[in-house]
Amino acid sequence: MSVFGTFGYVMTFRPLDSHIRSANPYLSAWVFALICYPPFIVVSGNGPLNCYIDGQSWSVWLADMPVLLVIWGIAMSVLTALYAAATVIFGIRFSNLTNRGIITVGPYRYFKHPAYLSKNIYWWFAAMPFLTTSEDPVDAVRNCALLALVNVVYFMRAKTEEKHLMADPDYRQYAAWIAENGLIPRVLRPLKPSRRGATGRLERAS
Repeated sequence: MSVFGTFGYVMTFRPLDSHIRSANPYLSAWVFALICYPPFIVVSGNGPLNCYIDGQSWSVWLADMPVLLVIWGIAMSVLTALYAAATVIFGIRFSNLTNRGIITVGPYRYFKHPAYLSKNIYWWFAAMPFLTTSEDPVDAVRNCALLALVNVVYFMRAKTEEKHLMADPDYRQYAAWIAENGLIPRVLRPLKPSRRGATGRLERAS
């Protein structure tokens, strides 16, 4: 993915319609993004939000449960595929902290942040922080809390990115469409009182 991202940055040209429309002006956006990358990386490895303390690989925990092991592996593969698709769909517009055009196709037709969503759910499957080799249940609680904080970091990345992109009318149209037609609103709609009105139509803004 790093090679793909580098290629995207190199291909920042107006004739290709991959030029930078605007850069994120909010300090909070830069803070939440940069702490996820070297040299900071507080959300992985030996960083302060490392949630793998006294943990084991998911395949170790599920070694004696072959059916669940397969189901777990399939779920992780689906999440990985979603993350890859959400990244590759940007093509040469791949970028962090800049608006190089609004993507409304592929996974973005169902979620505003499919890459962040799939990545964060994947970590719960991979780390299984609710299980530890320690006999103290507090250690599992600690690991879950640390991973939850990682989730908060990515939630804030998403929100600060949205705050920047809402200045673009194409993104405002997209956000309004997703609020009505995204996968989560569709799933929750039967649980809500019915209401009249057209759901609207999403036009590709990319």
